[in-house]
Amino acid sequence: MSAIRSLILKSNILRLSLEANARNTNVGLFQNVFLRSYSMYSPRFIEPTFRLEDQEKLKESGEFAERQFTPVKAALTNQTSSIFYDPIVRKFTNYVMITGQRTLVRDLVNETFERIKHAQLKKKHQAETEEEKAKIETNPVVIFHKAVENCRPVLQLTPIKRGGIKYQVRNWYIYDI
Repeated sequence: MSAIRSLILKSNILRLSLEANARNTNVGLFQNVFLRSYSMYSPRFIEPTFRLEDQEKLKESGEFAERQFTPVKAALTNQTSSIFYDPIVRKFTNYVMITGQRTLVRDLVNETFERIKHAQLKKKHQAETEEEKAKIETNPVVIFHKAVENCRPVLQLTPIKRGGIKYQVRNWYIYDI
């Protein structure tokens, strides 16, 4: 009998949370119950800090000692502390990925980086002076970052409604990921 009551309670909580999400409002009291009953981890578990830069910041601030004995959630498969990890390249890989074939997309991105590297090395070897050779960038990730920076919008249009008419007003900004 108690199993049926808990199942009914869970279904009611799920229904309330779905209705609240449809209305774009918070469930309030039921939100914590919903997360606790359907989450793999209890609320005392913290998110993993997998990037070395973030770990260094935690050590400098002294928060690392506080978090040392706190239970941590398992890291996702795409979260790594490798020196080759780059969040912008990961985001680009996720954009390119269509049907969930992550290994295929990673191979394609790595092959593209190899082609960029070969083209840049060819340019570097054909350069005649040392100044020209020093100007040529051979790191494909740096070239990728420059390409992404060149593709970013310079201005942003914000719709403002005045007198029943929407005007597109431009805002200058620096885009930050």
